[in-house]
Amino acid sequence: MTSLMMELISRQTVCCVLRQHTRPYPWTHGMHVMHHSTLPVISVPKMMQQKQANKKKAEEKARHAKHLQQIREDSRKGKREVCIVRCKNHQLNHYQGQSYDRTKGVRLASCGWRHSRAKGDHFTICSREGSGLSMWPTSDSETQPLTFSDLQLHPDIVANLRLQGVVTPTEIQRRAIPRLLDGCGALLAAETGCGKTLAFLAPLLDRLYRQQLQEPAAAEPVRNRPRALVITPGRELAQQIKEVADGLARELPLRAQLLLGGRTKRKMLHPTLLEMDLLVASFGALSKLTSVGVLDLSRVTQVVLDEADTLLDDSFREDVRRLLHRLPLRVGSAKAAPDAPPDASLTLVGATLPSGVDRLLDGLVTGDSLTRITTPRLHRLLPHVAQTLVRLGPTERPEALLRLCRQARDHHQTVIVFSNNAHTCNWVSLYLNEQGIDCLNINGEMHYKLRQGRWHAFLSGQPAVLSCTDIVSRGLDSAHVHHVVNFDFPWNTSDYVHRAGRVGRVGGIADGSVTSFVSRPLEVEMAQRIEMAARTDQELWNVDANIKHIIERRMLRKAANAESRRRS
Repeated sequence: MTSLMMELISRQTVCCVLRQHTRPYPWTHGMHVMHHSTLPVISVPKMMQQKQANKKKAEEKARHAKHLQQIREDSRKGKREVCIVRCKNHQLNHYQGQSYDRTKGVRLASCGWRHSRAKGDHFTICSREGSGLSMWPTSDSETQPLTFSDLQLHPDIVANLRLQGVVTPTEIQRRAIPRLLDGCGALLAAETGCGKTLAFLAPLLDRLYRQQLQEPAAAEPVRNRPRALVITPGRELAQQIKEVADGLARELPLRAQLLLGGRTKRKMLHPTLLEMDLLVASFGALSKLTSVGVLDLSRVTQVVLDEADTLLDDSFREDVRRLLHRLPLRVGSAKAAPDAPPDASLTLVGATLPSGVDRLLDGLVTGDSLTRITTPRLHRLLPHVAQTLVRLGPTERPEALLRLCRQARDHHQTVIVFSNNAHTCNWVSLYLNEQGIDCLNINGEMHYKLRQGRWHAFLSGQPAVLSCTDIVSRGLDSAHVHHVVNFDFPWNTSDYVHRAGRVGRVGGIADGSVTSFVSRPLEVEMAQRIEMAARTDQELWNVDANIKHIIERRMLRKAANAESRRRS
């Protein structure tokens, strides 16, 4: 305060001196003399000005930081109108656009599910309206074809599609058909139930049909020498693909044949000679009949591995590689010599693909010979299917299942109940029938004819509940199913994706739902990964269908834990 007063007194003294010397002197004639009114007057001390400026900057910085903090808080709250994850504890709900503090991490509703006190807790990954499988063109639809005719398919095949009520291609079909028509090999991967079978089968038959129209008719019929090959891991899927092929080739001069396992020795000793352009076969039967020379694959120009993740599993891989080595597969992108026989293009199809596909196909094809065709929702949770995960004890699951089945019966809905093994599958069927719920069971230990009959009975709606293993989870079209229940939580993420894909399929019921019972520690770990993927809108972790490798890894981990406990 003293320094401030001294500074003001000195300034006033200077001003008085200036006023006394404003009178002009003779020697100042003709010169400009500055008047005291034009001199700058300091009303606020320099030090005080600096303090005020610093204070203003600090206030502006604090205001900006508060604004950013408000934006972060609003972002972390998300849009309360759209709930993505609804929990039993509403404080843990996740809303659209919500983000999380990096230092605190993501709060999961299933975080404490390892404790027995968590029994009865649950959360639901809600379905979002208008977010179903892409039946219609996306935002850049002006440059994308809208009909199958725009995809350059032959008019006769387009007419057969129209007869089946298929007019508008799905997203994966719009992406895949033009590329496969060019004859290139492809890696075709998209979410379950989006129309992948039609995406690879329509261009395959189109190329066979155009080729047959251009070539002269053979003098003698060619038997057991297909020009195209579709390989599946199971019989049910092969039967379904054959039915789709028959619909596409209706009244066309194309012959599609089906080869399934069973009585293989009789087929070897007494082979049936058939004319065939397309052969749809289960892998086991095809491998055996090819090895003994019943089938000649020298004319094959197109090879499709459907459910490729299963066929490239450790339990199948070496046999599949041995079979593919017999085919003239196209290696690399270089063109063959003009006089060389035509190469066969390879197409891999699946809803989930194992990591390192190029490594698995090493020696058969190169990476640049396969065009990757995928969709944005690959390896992600289906946004149009509500998925509920419930923490229960093992003995609480039957009562919860019975309650869900009774609700479905009251609303005239169909249900698929998945188990991890045939024993549990049979027990679930017996339990539900004893409780008055009509139920059929299907598992891999049954004869194929029995499985086929029960599957067709379920498709017809009698009964409305099917207890099954993962033999039903891959590829089969279950468009009429309303609800999927995982009585046994799947062993890996890939199986969860395929089970959930039994509902919400293209051309079927749009508002399907999935309920999963979580009971054991490993199941809790998988439930946490699924919840994390839903909250962060990211791909599911470790979508790998290599079952043999996963089981071996778990056994090694279990042995290591037992050894560490023994030493301690």
